[in-house]
Amino acid sequence: MRIRELKLIRYGKFTDRTLALPPGDRDIHLIVGPNEAGKSTVRTAIGDWFFGIPARTPLAFLHPMPDLRVGGTLERPASGETPGQQLAFDRTKGNKNTLRTPKDASLPDGALQPWLGSLQAQAFNRMYALDHTTLVEGGAGILSASDDIGRMLFQSAAGIEHSGEALQKLQAQADTLWAPRKSGSRIYYQALEAYDTAHADFKKATVRTKDWKAQHDALAATEAALAEARQRDIDIRRQLSRLERIRRVRPMLLALDAAQAQHDELLSAGDIPLLPQNSAQVLGDARQEMALVAADLQRLQQDLAQTQTELEGTQVDQNLLALSADITELNERRLQFRAHRTDMVKRLEEIRMEWLRVQELAAGLGWPAENEDAVRARLPAAPVRSRLARLLKQRGAVAQNLRSATNTLAERQQQMQQAQQALGRITAGGVPPGLATAVEQALKLGDHAAVLAQWKQEIDGLVQKIDAGLAALGTWRKEPDDLKAMVAPEAAVVQSLIDQHRSDAAEALSQRDTLDAKTQEIARLELELQQFVRDFQPVSLEQVQQARRVRDDAWQGIKAAPQALHDRALAFEGHIVDADHLADARLDRAQHEAARQTKAERIEQLRLEQRHLASRVQTVQERMDTRMAEWHALTAACGLPRLPLEIAPVWLQQRQGVLDLRAQKLQTERQLSDRRQAALDLQQSLWALLVEYPSGEPEPELEE
Repeated sequence: MRIRELKLIRYGKFTDRTLALPPGDRDIHLIVGPNEAGKSTVRTAIGDWFFGIPARTPLAFLHPMPDLRVGGTLERPASGETPGQQLAFDRTKGNKNTLRTPKDASLPDGALQPWLGSLQAQAFNRMYALDHTTLVEGGAGILSASDDIGRMLFQSAAGIEHSGEALQKLQAQADTLWAPRKSGSRIYYQALEAYDTAHADFKKATVRTKDWKAQHDALAATEAALAEARQRDIDIRRQLSRLERIRRVRPMLLALDAAQAQHDELLSAGDIPLLPQNSAQVLGDARQEMALVAADLQRLQQDLAQTQTELEGTQVDQNLLALSADITELNERRLQFRAHRTDMVKRLEEIRMEWLRVQELAAGLGWPAENEDAVRARLPAAPVRSRLARLLKQRGAVAQNLRSATNTLAERQQQMQQAQQALGRITAGGVPPGLATAVEQALKLGDHAAVLAQWKQEIDGLVQKIDAGLAALGTWRKEPDDLKAMVAPEAAVVQSLIDQHRSDAAEALSQRDTLDAKTQEIARLELELQQFVRDFQPVSLEQVQQARRVRDDAWQGIKAAPQALHDRALAFEGHIVDADHLADARLDRAQHEAARQTKAERIEQLRLEQRHLASRVQTVQERMDTRMAEWHALTAACGLPRLPLEIAPVWLQQRQGVLDLRAQKLQTERQLSDRRQAALDLQQSLWALLVEYPSGEPEPELEE
């Protein structure tokens, strides 16, 4: 027995693929290909062809489980007087009756027994369907001599008789050296532990020359920089200490003189009530609050004046005020409409599909279809369209009734003439039994013409429905044969893709809305921060540090060029005043700076959230693009047109409806043909019996 050809009809990634294996002088065939070319699939297909496709198989990723099918041809060369034999059969996925002929007729389950004999699937896989894993497992099984058969096979093949005892000794020796689980009694693990300990000690005690030199150079550079920095720090601290003492003492002396003067003035005024100990803090807080309130009051007064000016110059529209209720309602409806943005995408797609259908219908009528106005201009008035629809419907019914009545009248007239002739012949003699039986069978047919007319009418109605169904397919319309040849994906798969796509679209829309809100909030806070800085002019730590760096640079310039001390000293004094002023201002406006820092941190946090949302939107969009690419690849593999994912379920349903109508039409046509043939056979039988009565008239010709 040999395999002449293997057909991968619907199996794995293959569709209608035939692998020919013709006989030759050296009847060996090699299948060579790169990874993922399908070599393993072919090997698995041969086993499934012989012994049946398993209930669970990983090869149903392209074709649904019930549609899997493998076929081919077996042949047995001629031997002596025994002629050659061939057997062509297919194997389908199922629980019973899986053996089929190429024409899809059922084969008995024992049809392969004369060819395969007692060969089972397990033995076939071990002997003829080997892969690397199976070879390793089989070799290990034989070498281990786990049973007497394996031991005898190995010893017979190798020509040795005592290999098992030697293997046992070697295995015992190996067990003392190593085991899959770590064990302290095994020599290997003892040596490994000693090696790991020695290696760890060696690594701890080893210092690379490169690392030592790098660390030594870094240490020397750091020590030099540290010595320089310390000397510089000492000089700076000495100068700062002197200047700081002057700066600190001067305000204190001025304040002391002022306090002494106030004290003398109060003593001269008489009895003075004592204030609480925290009065200074309360006064400072009150002054700060008064300053804030005064600034807010000034700003509000300016805003009030500006608003009053705008109000005085505003012309009140009484008509607009009268529509205040409508404006309020429209604003509420605006908020409601924002929640329907997701539905708008779907509705716009439906409108686009309907417009494509209108364009197809207009093209069929020869009408221009540049826009809706052009199509609408060619349409008759509504009353005319309604009347035309009624007349067309009535015309079809009247025409059908007329054809049916005409045909019935002709048939009845012919039947009446024939019956009269037959009656004249029959009256002259007796009625034979055969003629009576034929007449009884004719009566059982009933109103043959009416049944034929009814079925013809059904066929015409089905043709109209099929045409309407094909027209409903729109741009992706195909012929019925092409529609039947398509492999439709499972509805659950399509619906899952649609649900995922809709979920991603809703998520992307929600994320974009949130992103827009974040962007608007950032813009608003930036404006508030700018206004806050203009109103209160807070001093940041960076400003103070920058002023101090300018001061320090000036001092370094004095040290570097002491010959120009006079000019540089004046500039240095100015830098000192600026730095001290900013430091004092920062202390005085610490609350404002804290508020500014809070606003700035909030803006930075929102920007981080903005970047995160933008990344999420991009991720969702990439996922949607990938899914659409997978959908187009799936449609191409199934032979489907390039359908949009959203309309795929409706289109597939309409396709199945066309196929169902076509099947119903074909069935009705077969019934019509069978009834016509039965009536013709009965008519011929009647005329054969009637001609036995001589009448001198020729036999009438049969008409369909």
